Order: sequence, then structure tokens, then C-alpha cells
Amino acid sequence: MSHGICMWLSRKILCKSALDYLIKAEGYNFVDAANKLTGGFTKEEINNLRHDNKCLIRELALPEKNVDNRRVFAYLRSRGIDREIINYCIDKGLLYESLPFHNAVFVGYDETDIPKYASCRAIVSKRVMGEYAGSDKAYSFRIAEGNNDTVHIFESSIDLLPFTTIEKIMGHNWKENNMLSLGGVYIPSEHSGINKTFHYYIHSRDKDKRVRNKVLHLDNDETGRKATEGFINRLGGLFSNSDEPAECGKDFNDYLMMRFVNVKER
Repeated sequence: MSHGICMWLSRKILCKSALDYLIKAEGYNFVDAANKLTGGFTKEEINNLRHDNKCLIRELALPEKNVDNRRVFAYLRSRGIDREIINYCIDKGLLYESLPFHNAVFVGYDETDIPKYASCRAIVSKRVMGEYAGSDKAYSFRIAEGNNDTVHIFESSIDLLPFTTIEKIMGHNWKENNMLSLGGVYIPSEHSGINKTFHYYIHSRDKDKRVRNKVLHLDNDETGRKATEGFINRLGGLFSNSDEPAECGKDFNDYLMMRFVNVKER
């Protein structure tokens, strides 16, 4: 389970809840932050909340939806993501715009279509991203309607969507792909286990859709390269492995912007 909500990378601020975010990232004091989130606690309730904050949320804490998704749509378009793919994600409930901060929220579901995972990405200049309290990485964001035995693996949703856009630009049927976001990666140690997202995914597939081929599209940085090496070392005997990072830039969003966005308008 992941109990973090977001990280403001440029200031190295880790926020473990919505309350944490208001205090650390937005500058609210504790009382004002609690009142903004709840509509008003008594002082006694706020004191109890202060002491018990780490134990408040165990289920997935999805933020409220905005009445529309205009800001998120415009943000993703500015990053080169194809409009059909954005609308597909919105229509499927995989993506929406949150309140009160208008973040892009990426949602993952269990086998019964219950939301079990959600990550956020700020659409403003502040580089804030992370997972909402109660998120279970086993159900990380994915687009996986393909009937084939190959899965394409990405570090995050914002890597998966540019790859999907490139697939469409190249004339491929992107809906035939199985694409899985890991919700972040790390440099593995010799004692590290298999990533929880991938472990669950391969064991939840029907027998006629069993995963045999794994295509890794992790970042072109130290963490991405080491994580790729770790995946291949641990699973090399079980799957056909292919390491296919972006051809240029740090990740597939860089690659999309550098090679395609100014070449062909979608």
C-alpha cells in the first residue's frame, strides 16, 4: 500500500495527505488547512485529528471531481497527448480533474471496477505529483484491452500516454496494446522483490491472455536503467524481455515533444 499523496520535486517536499499538502505546499496553518478540507472542525476535533492523522485513511481517498475536465485536457494536449486518447481515458473513468486544486487524477480499478489506486499530477508550474492515500499499487493506472500476450511497462501514467500517442501517430492500433504503469520505480537491491504492480498484473490475467513478452519502456536515467536491469535479472527466465526506452530525451514525453508534436498535428 502507498499512503503518500504527492511530492513537490523542485522543493523536495513530500506530502503524505491532503492536509499535509495544504500545510507544506500551500502554506496554510494546521487549523486553516483542516477547516478548508472539512468545512469546519471544532478545536477538540482538530486536536484529535492532529494526533491521529497517520491513521485517518485506510481506504482510497479519491478527491472530488470538478464539473468538467477542461484544464486537465488542455494540460495534456500541451504535452502532446492525442485528444482521442485523453477522451478515452476520461470516458473510461481513468482520468479526471480534481477539486479544489484541479490536478490530473489517474485512476486504477480492481476486477470488479472499484477504484483502488489514484495518482495525481499538478497541471500548474509547481511540479507536484504522487499517489493518494490508500492507493494500492497492485491496481496502478493501465490501458490493457489487448488480447495478446505482450505487456508494455512504464514508470508512470505520463509516460504511458505519450507512448500511446506515438503508437497512433505511427498508424498502429493503440487499443490492441496492454500498457501498464508501475506508479514509480526504484533502484533495486539484491533482496528486492518483483514490483507489486507487475506481479499482480501477470497473475490476474486469464489463461488465454497469459503474459509471455515484457517490453520495458523505463526512463533514460540512472533509476530507470537500473530498474530495467533488475526486472530483466529477476524475470529473464520466465518472460521474453525487451528493453525499449525512448529513442531520445529522458522519457517518452520528451521523445514525443522532440520528434512528433511539431511534425504532425493530431
